[in-house]
Amino acid sequence: MDILKDIYDYYKAELPPPSRIVCGAKYFAVENSLGNVGLAANLGEHKTVEISELMNPHFGHYHQRVAVNAWINAYVNNQNSYPAEKDIFDQINFKAYPNIVMVGFFESLAAKFHRANIPLTIFDLNKQSPSIAPLESEYEAIHHADVVIVSSTSLANQTLSKIVTAKGDITKIMMLGPSTPLCPQLIRITGANILFGSIVTDKNKLFEIVSNGGGTKQFRPYLKKVYFQPTL
Repeated sequence: MDILKDIYDYYKAELPPPSRIVCGAKYFAVENSLGNVGLAANLGEHKTVEISELMNPHFGHYHQRVAVNAWINAYVNNQNSYPAEKDIFDQINFKAYPNIVMVGFFESLAAKFHRANIPLTIFDLNKQSPSIAPLESEYEAIHHADVVIVSSTSLANQTLSKIVTAKGDITKIMMLGPSTPLCPQLIRITGANILFGSIVTDKNKLFEIVSNGGGTKQFRPYLKKVYFQPTL
């Protein structure tokens, strides 16, 4: 199951064409013909994707997947009305859940868990830290978790389907990060309970930062953190 391709196939007939793409070392940003911008994190080497490649994307190509993710976000993340800006830690009462897993190391969020004395098991494919658990125990931990906070970079690297398959009957899935497509189709496919993502508030500043290799710490002032939890 390729969840990113499934989302693309669902929305492709209505996606406004891309008008600009910036491929940074850490993020890709795509602007569509409506002037809306989407983001997706690049966890691979620094490579460029051309707008022409988005007309017939190759889903076996990692960097094209990142570009498609950003292009989708430029559209779907601007289709909704959002409540007031909310961080995931402020929106969810994590103290109610004894067994929480994080897939993708969000360091600032993990620090909030630590300060609140809330236990958290962390897995990450790319980062090294004493806080990160061995990958061989990841899917068992997901199966027994009450909540799994999943980085939406898992869409581009094709690990999301394995995470969704591994979850237990009571496991709640919460998607997180600027790469998150805030759309009902992602919830339908994955069974996610809530999606936390962002919309761009200053595209010129964002394009400048992305092109210079900046990441979330640099462009955070030019995003609005929002969440999506429709009634299906």
